[in-house]
Amino acid sequence: MNKKFLVSTVLLALALPVLHADIGENFAKGGIALSGSISFFNDFYYFLDDTEDRGHWSLEVTPELEYFAADRVSVWLSPWLSYESMKYDANNINNSLGWGISLGGRYAFVRDPTAQKGMVFSLGASLGLAFYPSVDDLIAGVTTPGNSWTNLQLTFLPRLYFFVNDRLAPFIGITPRLGYVLSYKDGSGAKIDLTSEESLFGSVTATVGITMFIANSKASLFMTSRTR
Repeated sequence: MNKKFLVSTVLLALALPVLHADIGENFAKGGIALSGSISFFNDFYYFLDDTEDRGHWSLEVTPELEYFAADRVSVWLSPWLSYESMKYDANNINNSLGWGISLGGRYAFVRDPTAQKGMVFSLGASLGLAFYPSVDDLIAGVTTPGNSWTNLQLTFLPRLYFFVNDRLAPFIGITPRLGYVLSYKDGSGAKIDLTSEESLFGSVTATVGITMFIANSKASLFMTSRTR
């Protein structure tokens, strides 16, 4: 019995370094990450004036698959779905429903690779296509087919991860975006010509999400720092 207990104790002791993984491993070459996030905007007219009838808000849902091509450096692919509503008054409401796909890159600033919890800041950018089909608007109290358009979008993605353990990290960020309208049509499908200035647009949204990392510890830049 004592011999079995001794063997079990030795095996457990040998396994302990493996059980306590480091944050740095998550950002090593060959690892992947799976994320989900929500970006939102609201002008909060109602909270500034409870008699205000105007309202403008948007919501975007984004899953993301990320691959670390090098230590700290990743590339990622992300489809997304968005909804936006702009209310001028009770009889005039513009709505838009959009979807798209983006390809981007990100660099992570890992201050303490040996930590098992803590914060990591990353900076990324993506280029994507966005498609907005025609949806019904309310104009002068009458339901009317809305415009449709296609955009080319450049999005910047500063992100701050909060590791609750060595593999799971909620995050917050802001999402500045620059866009250019490639095609614009009215509700009947007729093309509308825009000037260069009218084709350009920008927006900023707040983002919250969570990431699960699947590390490739065998290829980790930080393996030498794991021994404590």
